[in-house]
Amino acid sequence: MVMGISLVGPPELTQALAEMLKAFFPAGAEQEISVELRTYSRGDRHGVSCRVNGAIEHVAELDQGQDLKRLSRVAVLKCLQELQPEQKLPWGILTGIRPTKIVRRLLDRGMGEREVAGILARDYLIQPDKAALALEVAGLQRQYLLKPEEASKLVSVYVGIPFCPSRCAYCSFPSAVGQGMELNVYLNVLEQEIKALGRALADRGLAVQTVYIGGGTPTILSTQELARLLQRCHDYLVSDKTVELTLEAGRPETLDREKLKVMSEAGAARVSINPQTMVQRTLERISRNHTADQVREAFWLARECGFENINMDIILGLPGETISEVMFTLEEVSKLRPDSLTVHALALKRASKLRDRTDALSEAGAQGPQMQNAAEQTARGLGMRPYYLYRQKQILNNMENIGYAMAGKESVYNIQIMEERQSVFGAGASAASKIVNPADWSLTNFQHPKSPEAYYKRWQESLAERLHLLDRLLRD
Repeated sequence: MVMGISLVGPPELTQALAEMLKAFFPAGAEQEISVELRTYSRGDRHGVSCRVNGAIEHVAELDQGQDLKRLSRVAVLKCLQELQPEQKLPWGILTGIRPTKIVRRLLDRGMGEREVAGILARDYLIQPDKAALALEVAGLQRQYLLKPEEASKLVSVYVGIPFCPSRCAYCSFPSAVGQGMELNVYLNVLEQEIKALGRALADRGLAVQTVYIGGGTPTILSTQELARLLQRCHDYLVSDKTVELTLEAGRPETLDREKLKVMSEAGAARVSINPQTMVQRTLERISRNHTADQVREAFWLARECGFENINMDIILGLPGETISEVMFTLEEVSKLRPDSLTVHALALKRASKLRDRTDALSEAGAQGPQMQNAAEQTARGLGMRPYYLYRQKQILNNMENIGYAMAGKESVYNIQIMEERQSVFGAGASAASKIVNPADWSLTNFQHPKSPEAYYKRWQESLAERLHLLDRLLRD
């Protein structure tokens, strides 16, 4: 896509304008566009005017309490929609990750759902179906979100295993294809961090509400290594306040009965077995080294081992897939009847093998909404409800990722990490931490180094930084 951008006005509006343009024009499209954005003040009247290609213009006045950035986005989008009426942005002017946070803030102010829906349509230009989805998700989440006094006593912990048996074509996570001694060295250091973190939290009177062991692929560990890791989590993190222990087992070829027994006996009640697609030729195309039959075998083996909360992930818009392939995957997943289903829309990430494949999005883009509707109908047909959602840049048809679950089978960790109403401590290479201030729900982000070698050198320093901030918040 070729864009000529001319912007006159506050520099902080430039990024918002660029994001709007990238979201509006389909991936792979070639479009030369000229946009001019001006702010003005005339006595007590303030506003913004947008002109596209020197002809299409929209002017918006700034009322008391309104945000100039939001108003600027509205002006830009209205001009773009007049330029290309057939092109829609389902989430309107929103380009951020967490649209439900806006909904929650409005609900917290005592507004009713009809009033909130009206604001989403008028002030954010969100399409009615997406507004209804955001309201449904936010409403379901309210039972899980902590009050300030609870958030000052409960945290969650993410434990990262940044190793995989192979690298998926769509993945940007800095995982390594590791085994043997490399995994053992990493596990030794990770156990030290878990021990130090658990003791530090206990000393401060903090309990761990949820533990999420993710990756990478945690089940790349041997049965003995997995048992060690789970035992350390129980020794230093899990207590009677812990309501959820989740373990990602995304690659079915890494699972066997012994590993599943170890996981079950350790209380990992929620497990994620992720096919991404059940179409064999697509699995090969995206470098997933397993078969669709292995997904089925792993799923039923997990059921035999007592798992009553199994999640499955799928991705819409994978290279070469159309609605027919997506329907096949949904039909095969339906036969298994998982307890939750996470539906991702393909996003082109800078560090992935597909980063330059804008054709991968443009090929499936027109069918994106149809794919998403089929996934929603399947999930609801299984008795699931949408319980969390988030968005990414360069995502198929400007859509979203949605987690569906049976009642009571929602992932509490997924809700907490996305809605940012609880401090989350990350342990392991590339793990992120979010320290939340319950007084105003502001947060500070920390990130461990991506490479295991750099992580080994810095984890103690990083933990000290996070605890220092936490201590300051607890004192206040």
